[in-house]
Amino acid sequence: MMRFPRVANPIVLAACFLFYGSPVAIAQSGLDEEKRPVTVADAIRMTRLADDSYFKGGPSAGRVAHFSPDGKHFVVVLRKGNLEQNTNEYSLLLYESSEVFRSPKPDRLLRMSSSSNRDAIKNVSWLEDNENVAFIGEGSDQNPAVYTLNVETKRLVKLTEHATPIVNYAISANGQKVVFAAEPAPRKIANTDPSREGIAITSQSLYSILSRDRYLYEPNLTEGEELFLKVTGESERPISVEDVVEDNGVLSFSPDGRYVVFAVMVRDVPGSWIGYQDKQIHEAVTEKRPSGTASRLSRFMLFDLEGGGTKPLLDAPNQDASLRWNTDSRGVVIGETFLPLEVADPKDAEARKQNTYNVEVRLPSRDIIKVFGKDLAKDNTASSSLDLTLEEDVNEPPCIFVRDLKTKQRTLLLDLNPQFAELKFAKVEPVSWKAADGHEVVGGLYLPVGFDPHTRYPLVIQTHGFDTERFWIDGPWSSAFAAQPLAGEKFVVIQVGGAKEGDDATYIDTEKEAARAMAAYEGAIDYLDARGMIDRNRVGIIGFSRTVFTVGYTLTHSKYRFSAALLVDGIDAGYFQYITFFPSFIGLSKEFEQMNGGTPWGTGLRTWIKTTPGFNLDKVNTPVRIVALGPVSVLEMWEWYSGLSRLQKPVDFIYLPDAPHLIVKPWERVVAQQGLVDWFRFWLKREEDPDPTKTEEYSRWRNLRELRESHTTSRHRN
Repeated sequence: MMRFPRVANPIVLAACFLFYGSPVAIAQSGLDEEKRPVTVADAIRMTRLADDSYFKGGPSAGRVAHFSPDGKHFVVVLRKGNLEQNTNEYSLLLYESSEVFRSPKPDRLLRMSSSSNRDAIKNVSWLEDNENVAFIGEGSDQNPAVYTLNVETKRLVKLTEHATPIVNYAISANGQKVVFAAEPAPRKIANTDPSREGIAITSQSLYSILSRDRYLYEPNLTEGEELFLKVTGESERPISVEDVVEDNGVLSFSPDGRYVVFAVMVRDVPGSWIGYQDKQIHEAVTEKRPSGTASRLSRFMLFDLEGGGTKPLLDAPNQDASLRWNTDSRGVVIGETFLPLEVADPKDAEARKQNTYNVEVRLPSRDIIKVFGKDLAKDNTASSSLDLTLEEDVNEPPCIFVRDLKTKQRTLLLDLNPQFAELKFAKVEPVSWKAADGHEVVGGLYLPVGFDPHTRYPLVIQTHGFDTERFWIDGPWSSAFAAQPLAGEKFVVIQVGGAKEGDDATYIDTEKEAARAMAAYEGAIDYLDARGMIDRNRVGIIGFSRTVFTVGYTLTHSKYRFSAALLVDGIDAGYFQYITFFPSFIGLSKEFEQMNGGTPWGTGLRTWIKTTPGFNLDKVNTPVRIVALGPVSVLEMWEWYSGLSRLQKPVDFIYLPDAPHLIVKPWERVVAQQGLVDWFRFWLKREEDPDPTKTEEYSRWRNLRELRESHTTSRHRN
């Protein structure tokens, strides 16, 4: 059972303000002797804000509280992993706004546990009666559905009974109408017997062809979510949409319940859009896409419940635009949007090609009125005078604070993890260093627990960014990183961020991307070696997602020595991925061409052979552990596994069939995160965990070590 202590307790206050704010001071006290290092289990059991944007790496100042329309109450949603049950537990907590400065104990309205990869409580919103909150909920072995919960009576009402998982929704202010997005029903690759008719291959992905009836749905630019309308007392009915509906796109009811605005990825991009000077828009208009494939351009659509029709709200791309309804429902304000180019005034048309605007779209006419000044699409209708923030940094675990916007009074509302007072955390130090090519790099340095400045430690390089405003117990994500558990095992860990000048985007999707990243990794080794902190002969490195490519390039092109490496579920810009994921992921195919200097045929093949890691696996002298997350990932990682195996080089391949790109299930996190800790302990420290359940794993790794040593002996003889 989750416990939420009263913050009036002075011990809890000490934990948030003293322990979190000054871990070094606590470490110097006698209390430190009673603490233990952080483990992977501690990371999994950590209580976190249950906000999808925050989970994916968004800012810590995300939406912490959901206020009732009158501002008198608010709810907070939290999540934590349950290792025993292999579930993620979600709690919906209720506070009275008037009591927040009196050390209130929250009222736990609801607890739901998810045994899937989805959230158990998602997308909370209040109804106009100030008593009911709506959300997408998922219980054990049930498809996600839309619910309402009365915060006074705690009566839970299920509003939808859809056959497939609901991934997004909007609800009218009175709760009588719901528009929701749901996964399509499973479809067979062929409607006829393939043994008689065969299967016509058109735009299907290789994964969907091979998996056939066992295909797990993942939205893409070919097939999106389906929209439905559910009115109380009536059967649900589909809303016809020609474009692709995203799972987390904008979906919003007007206050009076007549209109719904939703975002789509446009299939048939208007030719006139080529006039916009935005690079992304221009490329999307001119690219040659397979039939039925949507572009990467988004547009707002308007569904009129009275008329039943759907049409563009604004016939223009809305890249990164925001949206807010007027209280009278007769207009919707859009911030930072492009405008249609078909206007009579040549000067206005020319300005629209270059600029975005704040506008109000009047309904039902859809007339456009430009709004000057600040971004009026930001929600400024909140009636509460309270501001709730999730505060954290590299050395301070997250706590929720509340501030009165009028009086400026501020206090701690909730310590999410009081159990952290029992743990020894590694000190994290923001650092910068010179990359091997001379550019300046920033990152985070995790010092081993009990750090001795006279000792040289093994080093693990974690990639994919650094944020001084986040407490990263793992690193950016849990799928491939375990910074604090590694530091607890006496590793130095460096989390590689970006260029100090902030010009990394200039090099993304170019032939210089991988070499520049490699220079950053090499520079980190030189920097820490010069500080006398590491043994440069015991260095490990991790690639995840995008950095599988840059780490793979480093393993095949760097002159520096790496004792072990981990590659988890990512792109490698290789030939096999290139041909495997076309045409379903045409955007990736274009990126690969830019990263490798052309297509892998004709003269372009020469640059692919020179730069692509897959064509240079013979140069890998590092034991590599590969982790595939889901069926698509097996195809992604297969070239590395097959190639290294054929070359008789040490490679370990772990497959988690049901894991998403960002792992959420506790047991799968143990496989991924504890596996990487054990992997680096084995290769960089020659240590093995005596846990008997790992006997087979270590037997496999010892065989790999013998294989590596035999290759090393053979090279020395030659």
